[in-house]
Amino acid sequence: MVYSATADMGRRLNELRPGELPKSPSPWIEEFKWGSTTPSVRIQLLDTMGYQAIPVSLEKAFGQK
Repeated sequence: MVYSATADMGRRLNELRPGELPKSPSPWIEEFKWGSTTPSVRIQLLDTMGYQAIPVSLEKAFGQK
């Protein structure tokens, strides 16, 4: 799996057109199977600036010892 994310912070204040309001950040998270160019999962987080991804091994977490 390959993980990708974009910040999508919107336009800078000096780039806004007259009367245009700044938008809230809405980053995208995508997961790809290795070698694929099409995302297996694509999630957009709305109105948020931060998130944290933590890689987890289900085998290590739940596997038999």
